[in-house]
Amino acid sequence: RVHGLEQGQTPSLDEAINYYAPEARPIVLSAVNQAMVDGSTWDFELPLITQSGERIWVRAVGSPEFEQEKPRLLYGAFQDITERKAREEELLSVFQRMKLATSSGQIGIWEYNLKTGVLSWDETMYKIYGLSPSEGNEAYELWASHLHPDDRPQAEKAVAAAINNLQDLETEFRILKR
Repeated sequence: RVHGLEQGQTPSLDEAINYYAPEARPIVLSAVNQAMVDGSTWDFELPLITQSGERIWVRAVGSPEFEQEKPRLLYGAFQDITERKAREEELLSVFQRMKLATSSGQIGIWEYNLKTGVLSWDETMYKIYGLSPSEGNEAYELWASHLHPDDRPQAEKAVAAAINNLQDLETEFRILKR
């Protein structure tokens, strides 16, 4: 079904490899050859071209079987992962656009993990605070220690309210660059 073949139609190894997109064939050949030499298994995601010419993505998992230390057969499974790959590409595209927009606008992005207490910053956040990623442990205290003393109580109160009341965090504060 994945290859678009009639049920019961079994391609030879060469025919099966030729269903992969041309750029994927060397990877498949290398995996098959290595498996027959040392019993290696494979698990990869590569483009495949079906019998009808449709380009899809498959996950191929396989393994050799040996008899008296010689490869006897190769067996495995295919999974059509075209939809998942399309979603991954869409997410990557959205991420790249978001990164470009935030970078162009000098907008920093942060995430505060309530379970671990770790505050993660993107590169722009470090620039805004005048820090390098190697400074500090990205903990909540790193942020709080850079608040202007006059703004710290109000900013921390806003954070606590957002956490305790499960509401959006909207606050303004000044920071001290060091």
